[in-house]
Amino acid sequence: MDPRWHEILQKIEQGLLSPEEGARLMAAPVVEEPQTHEEVLPAEDPLAEPEPDPRLDYWKRWWMVPLWVGLSIFVLATWLMAWAHLNERGFWFVCSFFPLVGGLFVVLLGWWSQNARWVHVRVREKHGKNIAISIPIPIGLGKWFFRVFGKTIPGLRDQEKVLDSMPEMLDALSKNKEPLSVEVNDGDAEVQVYII
Repeated sequence: MDPRWHEILQKIEQGLLSPEEGARLMAAPVVEEPQTHEEVLPAEDPLAEPEPDPRLDYWKRWWMVPLWVGLSIFVLATWLMAWAHLNERGFWFVCSFFPLVGGLFVVLLGWWSQNARWVHVRVREKHGKNIAISIPIPIGLGKWFFRVFGKTIPGLRDQEKVLDSMPEMLDALSKNKEPLSVEVNDGDAEVQVYII
């Protein structure tokens, strides 16, 4: 197979070329270029993928935060439960059950969030507070929420097309694993939103 056919097929697969354009390019005759001795630098492909933002690798590791916090709570609650049992402290034994279950829940949440999409919002005001929020996005729960409660939300109640397209948009967000980033700087505040 001609190597340029392979390149054309890849561009069709990526959606950069239509099948008709690809067939036309494959049918075009190959023009041999005369060889010269001067060094030709490869031209930058305008359709090439941009280099990923190095900050996105940092945000991808945030699933470990709830995992380690939950594990710490679980270990401390286990220690408290063992201490209460050995010293016959029934009240503390019963009380340690709640952080034990809570810590286990947070560990499971951290483990689940390893493969979940995360949204990170950072707001930095020039002369004010800085806000930082990082949470995993439960896409399946979001689809269920909009399906059941969407018509009771005041802003969405009147926009049925938006409400009907919400499950499709959430499906597309869950299937597309490419990171999204938006940064806005208006002088007084800088807003960064990352969906990893």
